[in-house]
Amino acid sequence: MRFILGLLRVFVQARWWARACRVLGAGVLCASGAVCANGLYEQALDAIAMGDTVTAAALLEQLTQQQPNHAGAWLDMAMLYCGAGYTAQALALFDAIEARFAPPPGIVELMAWQRAKGCRGGATHDSARSAMGWGAQLGRGYESNVNQGVRDLNVTLNGAAGPLYLQLTPDYAPRGDGFTALGLDASWPVGQLGTSTWVQWQGQLFDKQRSFDVGAWQLGVTQPWHSQGWRGQLQASASWLDLGGARYQQATGVRASVGPVAGLPPGWQGDVSMGWRDIQYKTVSGFDARWLDVRTAVGYTATNWALQGSAGWQRDTALAVRPGGDRMGWSADVLARWVLQWGGVAELGGTVQNWLDNSPYAAGLIDQQRVQRSSSLRAALVWPAGPQGQWVLEGRQVRSIDNIALFGYDALSLQLGYQWRFGRREP
Repeated sequence: MRFILGLLRVFVQARWWARACRVLGAGVLCASGAVCANGLYEQALDAIAMGDTVTAAALLEQLTQQQPNHAGAWLDMAMLYCGAGYTAQALALFDAIEARFAPPPGIVELMAWQRAKGCRGGATHDSARSAMGWGAQLGRGYESNVNQGVRDLNVTLNGAAGPLYLQLTPDYAPRGDGFTALGLDASWPVGQLGTSTWVQWQGQLFDKQRSFDVGAWQLGVTQPWHSQGWRGQLQASASWLDLGGARYQQATGVRASVGPVAGLPPGWQGDVSMGWRDIQYKTVSGFDARWLDVRTAVGYTATNWALQGSAGWQRDTALAVRPGGDRMGWSADVLARWVLQWGGVAELGGTVQNWLDNSPYAAGLIDQQRVQRSSSLRAALVWPAGPQGQWVLEGRQVRSIDNIALFGYDALSLQLGYQWRFGRREP
């Protein structure tokens, strides 16, 4: 029996990476994700500085929604992009202005002159700011299931000799604990083509369960582009993940997206993307893998609310002999935001993820192909606190439904955090 429980402990380690990845997504909301009707300029510029072109496009669309026939607002946005050195976005907006409106000769000449001159940053607009910026996050919270403990310690495994009934030790029961969430991020422009580089660190430090502390570094570079009514971006990134103070995972990846500049109904945005990742596990052998995913995203922005969603297909290819072998899956997510009358923002979002293994998880002991269905529901309230800060109250429910009872779990978390944004304005 000790041998079986020891083997099961190895299997359980394989799910710790999922907890670490989930923690990274459970951090306090980035400032670039908030929609504030009284400061769309500031919010859009923050998103641009962070390299988040999707959020920036949604915020700019919301601004023009307030005055959809005001060609000057479109031109002002284009010149602001150009003044910050984001050539691709500025040229795309110039194209959209010519397609949507009939600008007078003077404006046509101005855009032609700006195209010829190029977008090299500097004070080409009175409101232009430096694209260099950084931020910090600090929060406190509580999580009900730090270790992803199973729902029931009485587990049945279906092996070659028939059902095997096990009584797991209390180590596998859910353990709750308080935690401190920390975060730092920075972004800056590179060169004259709108390229941006960003670096981010996030950590979750538990009060008692220190072996489940999570720390993660991410480093990336983003290159936007546009061509004949289409826009998109190329992104390369690397990440390093520590669990319990030891290096657990490292990964590298690339992603490309493409979407139309114009042609969609007013208020709508959309794109299609493809990504590839190489993942290495440092403390668990046999779990290195490569991921390929294809995803489509669509969003709608109105005056005081926005709705975004995406869906995609993934393939996870094992690079060694791994329990369950290769797997395939699909995922979907949706996020709704509302601007409240007093200036705050309410958010409600959900994510579902399904995985199916290609082979039995552990032949002879667990002869089932693992089918994993997980879901996450998140609700948040964001309210401003000064020119460079905001409070975020966030609740999250995570549920994993697995045909192998050893891996099913539930978790609830609640967190209150504060965020700062700095370095956004020209002196």
